[in-house]
Amino acid sequence: MEFTSFVTRGTLERALHEKAGAQHKNTKEQQQQQESNHKQPDISNFDDEDEDTRYVNDDSESSAASTPLPQRHHFGIPPIPLHHLRSSGHGRLYVDPLPPTFEPESGCQGVVESMDDTTPSSPRNLATGIMWEVSEEKDNESSELGDDALPLTTYIEHNFPQELQATMSRILHEVQIHHVFPDSKEFVDMPLKHDPHIICEHWDSMIAELRGATTSPGDGADAQPALTLTRDHLVQFVSDNFAPPGSDAEVCSTFDDFVPEPALLDKIPDPEFKKWAYALHHLWPVFGRRTHPDVAKHPERYTLFPQKHTYLVPGGRFREFYYWDSFWIVKGLLLCELHQTARGIIENMVDMLDKFGFIPNGSRSYYLNRSQPPLLCEMVMHYYQHTKDDKFIRQVLPSLEKEYKFWMSTKDKTGGHGVKITLTDGSTQIMNRFSVNATEPRPESYREDLQLVLDLGLQTKEEIHAIYGDIAAACESGWDFTCRWFLDFYNLNTLHVRDLLPVDLNSIMFKYEKNLSFFWTEIMNDKARAAPYNKSAEKRKQAMRELMWDAEDSQWFDYNWKLKAKKKIIASSNFYPLWAGCFDEDQSGPSVSELAKGQLLGQGGLSGTVLYTHQQWDYPNGWPPIQWFIVEGLRNVNSSDSLKLAEDLAITWLYNSFAGFEYSVGKMYEKYDVRVWGFRGFGGEYEPQDGFGWSNGVCFAFLEHYGHKLVSKTYSEMRQLDSVGYFHEIKSSFMITTGDMRHILRRMNKQMTQCLKPDMPGPFSMTPSFIAHTPTGEETGVFYSVHLGKGMDLRLCRVERRHTKPLRTTIFDKSPDFSALHNHSLSPKISPASPSLSEYDPLASPRAGNSPTVGRTDKPSQNTNPSLKVAKKVIPINKDLITGSGEVLFDFIAKSLRGFLEENGDLAAYEEDNSNNKDNNSNNNNTTPAEPMPVAFVFGFPVQQTSLSSARLTKWTKGFSARGVEGECLTDLLNKAFEKENLAKVVYANSVVNDTICVLVNRLFQDPDCIMSAIIGTGTNLAYYERLRSCKKLEKSYRDLCTYPRMIVNMEWAGFGDHKDVIPKTKFDVLVDQASSNPGEHTFEKMTSGPYLGELCRYILLYLMERKAVRKIKQLEKPRTLTIDNMARMIEDSSKELSDIKVLLKESFGFESLRRERKHFRRAASVVLERAGRLFAAGIGAVAMRRGVVEHATVAVDGSVVERTRLVYFRAVQRALKEIFGTNVHVRVVYTKDSVGTGAALVAGLEAAHSKQSQQQQQEEEEEW
Repeated sequence: MEFTSFVTRGTLERALHEKAGAQHKNTKEQQQQQESNHKQPDISNFDDEDEDTRYVNDDSESSAASTPLPQRHHFGIPPIPLHHLRSSGHGRLYVDPLPPTFEPESGCQGVVESMDDTTPSSPRNLATGIMWEVSEEKDNESSELGDDALPLTTYIEHNFPQELQATMSRILHEVQIHHVFPDSKEFVDMPLKHDPHIICEHWDSMIAELRGATTSPGDGADAQPALTLTRDHLVQFVSDNFAPPGSDAEVCSTFDDFVPEPALLDKIPDPEFKKWAYALHHLWPVFGRRTHPDVAKHPERYTLFPQKHTYLVPGGRFREFYYWDSFWIVKGLLLCELHQTARGIIENMVDMLDKFGFIPNGSRSYYLNRSQPPLLCEMVMHYYQHTKDDKFIRQVLPSLEKEYKFWMSTKDKTGGHGVKITLTDGSTQIMNRFSVNATEPRPESYREDLQLVLDLGLQTKEEIHAIYGDIAAACESGWDFTCRWFLDFYNLNTLHVRDLLPVDLNSIMFKYEKNLSFFWTEIMNDKARAAPYNKSAEKRKQAMRELMWDAEDSQWFDYNWKLKAKKKIIASSNFYPLWAGCFDEDQSGPSVSELAKGQLLGQGGLSGTVLYTHQQWDYPNGWPPIQWFIVEGLRNVNSSDSLKLAEDLAITWLYNSFAGFEYSVGKMYEKYDVRVWGFRGFGGEYEPQDGFGWSNGVCFAFLEHYGHKLVSKTYSEMRQLDSVGYFHEIKSSFMITTGDMRHILRRMNKQMTQCLKPDMPGPFSMTPSFIAHTPTGEETGVFYSVHLGKGMDLRLCRVERRHTKPLRTTIFDKSPDFSALHNHSLSPKISPASPSLSEYDPLASPRAGNSPTVGRTDKPSQNTNPSLKVAKKVIPINKDLITGSGEVLFDFIAKSLRGFLEENGDLAAYEEDNSNNKDNNSNNNNTTPAEPMPVAFVFGFPVQQTSLSSARLTKWTKGFSARGVEGECLTDLLNKAFEKENLAKVVYANSVVNDTICVLVNRLFQDPDCIMSAIIGTGTNLAYYERLRSCKKLEKSYRDLCTYPRMIVNMEWAGFGDHKDVIPKTKFDVLVDQASSNPGEHTFEKMTSGPYLGELCRYILLYLMERKAVRKIKQLEKPRTLTIDNMARMIEDSSKELSDIKVLLKESFGFESLRRERKHFRRAASVVLERAGRLFAAGIGAVAMRRGVVEHATVAVDGSVVERTRLVYFRAVQRALKEIFGTNVHVRVVYTKDSVGTGAALVAGLEAAHSKQSQQQQQEEEEEW
């Protein structure tokens, strides 16, 4: 199948245009479509007069849809243009930040971080209920509390009387946006300790007390001062008024019908797998719950619904039962002979169905606006097949019909779950979709949804309601979230769940109709009542063939009923009609063959889709329900090929689950990574959960049919062959996806803008260098530099630059350019998932014909400029000098420079020139004295700089503590030392710079396209040319007088990621951080540079030793025993036997290694460096995009890490840049070896030439005046 045969570009652009702009227009066609949707379903025995029982308080005349916007915009959100966003990163719904230019309307409250300097800087506006940044938890975050009305969530309306709803909404809002709990679900699961009116009184009392504390003397009696509400206040309030989550239910120690050893265990002859199945069976009571008696007595205090019978929760954070999870739990209970418990769960659901008119997503009041895939009827069918209980069928059949009617309705507020479709023969059929009437944030994801709306920049109430509705509809589907629901497969702003008729839902509805027909025919003996269901099922089958079946691709696809087009994405759900029996003979064979091709199949099972989007229902995650639907579908086809494939898939999943249980010492996961055995999946809006109810149920379903085929010896042999499996968990945790890089890039750009302003907190220093001029080619002569702060050495450099042709200057001054990123994401090249594990080798050379064209890297550049003559010298510094008198230290620098001048003949040449000048003057030739040579001071310590030549040390670091230097001007100290050494007429210090800036200037003299430089050594930093008008840390008068449009800015980016969960961290990062001298600081540096990379590699190897994948090496338990040089040798060893690694391990640790162990050493070094390179690519991409030069720019790089590992490092950068921007980007990464001293000397020459030019210009102006 060709992946390019998906939705066409024209269709996509048309749909995106409609989504972004045309949705505000209520055209006649839309009105006609709405009227069409409100017609009766095509089943004669049903009417829709009471269908709206789904919605609590639905009889109210007012609704959110008709409520006008408040004066200060909905939820206080200023109008922001729609823009593209993305979904990625470790389970969160990520969106791209705001477009580069944004100015709030006059009078709008609230602040949004943006890349435009005009944007206000306050991080939040709690008065109107929006928190702009929510991921950072602060100990004492505060806000001003306003009185604006907040949206009433479903559970607020359900639980509390009208007079308390506003206050309870405020409590919910403040607790959630202040990040009192890391998981938003935590708070809404907490029972109230008191009656709601008492809670509200406590709140009002606290607010009144805070207002009184902030009232100033002289305020009028009616004054309402803004109060400061901090997180500490809320933590105390919650502790006083709310009980812990989970206290609303009691854990069951056992069940009344529990059978210690069900007959199913006898079908498993292998003792190891039988022991495992026994353990799973005895986990059932662990998930069992009974609602606390007080829940029924005081329901207003709880979000949990009281239940008559015992129920089972999925596990982990899920403390209530869930609708479709319960199907596989019931299936497992029935197989384990817990018939009474299974029936109780079904009766609990029937009770909620009778009460609410539908079964909520879960058994809490905040789920009252949505359901989940309607599997109740199938649940009842499975119960009947196990018990033959006709009486129970008669009891629940009216309720089943009620639920069917709910799902077939076309007349609720959002158009209903039913959509009437006209087929080619002119007949009509109601098909089904997921559709939710949600106009507010999900209470259990409140903070995340508010942030999402903000980041999307939605302007109108209709847009906000639409995104909330589609998010809730995705949750109703159970597949929250997946590329199936995104119009362009990747971006959340194209979420369009309600526009789709999903294959899986319509398969379930087909089975629902067939089951109802069976119950009426076989149990009730009423064929007349069965006929409409049977007729609708056959008509649905016809419609699915016409709308969804694709003969060329041999599978069904979701159907966009608005665009009238199939949505061609390969997904497991495409094959659910096989399970439902909704297929013809000419469909079953080809679809089985298509499945057998293995596009969805990994080593550990079937993934949700083939696309790697970092949404949790996409590749590489495999979910138990998916495996069950597909295996049962293949069994249903009942051909030799399908039965063999079903057996292979089931046994694969059982081995995968068993491996996870074995690795984790007794845990079952909610989802698994199908690329390998035994590892849990990742992604989602919450941390991956252990448990897990449906995982156990699916395993029992497979054990029933295939338990006799499990052999532990075969499993062990297969595990031994899976040597990559040991390392897979580590590799997955270190993976930085394309979405992650784009998110990092955007966040970095926003924070750069913030940090360019004075007195603004942030991760970057963004210090102006006062180098605003660029080389012209006229800078000739001899220049010097002295470098203090790199180790315990003084580094001296002499540069002689001869005259060359003028240099062109092409530093771009474009606006921030996001088009490359957007265009690339809007027209994705659909490709199957990500590389397999065997292909995921950062050391692999680019294949022939596929060599990357982006991120080109040059060979090392060292003194390759023919116009330069360079000499260098390194002089050790005595320890007494760095801790003694500052005057002595600077005298030592001056003496050292004198010796260097003498060695290079410059002192003698200067004296000779002056002598000749004196002779000429005596002969009345009027020659001027020889000019002194400029010296740049590379100073590797914190300074406060007010000009290029004026910088004061703020604090010694790195073990230096020389007295009398802190607070002093460094050039003054150095020039005084020169004067004492009789060098004042020979040399003079004219600039103070740092090493990163020197790398940039050095490259500028060779390549005028160089706009940034980076150092990646023992630490890391970046410098680049920024627009002068953006450098708000400079005095306005300076900016007004400066004639240059740009200036080099020193970022100091080591601390990026310190205070926000921007960069995904691994447990190894945590260990490195905890063992460092500055825990919690310099996050970016610890992931990309120097000794930290060696430590990351060392911790990975220690972890592998614990797993017994590598034998123990005691020396590696000591810190700093693995260096970047060791890692370089590991990754450079490409021999079959990895012989160089073998020698390295023998020489360094006395370790006689096996080949498989050496492979782990090489892999550990590779994944650490691969991630470092991808993070670096995101950083330089942020600057290139900010300057609008992603299509043409040079980056100069120096430092020990790239010197030793540049082959792997630069390849990682190449791949990453290509992923971020596509093939149109040409960012040239150049390694400039040991260029700091040379660059510093050139800074001195550049500044001297600039000063001379300025003096000449001033003299000419004076003469002209």
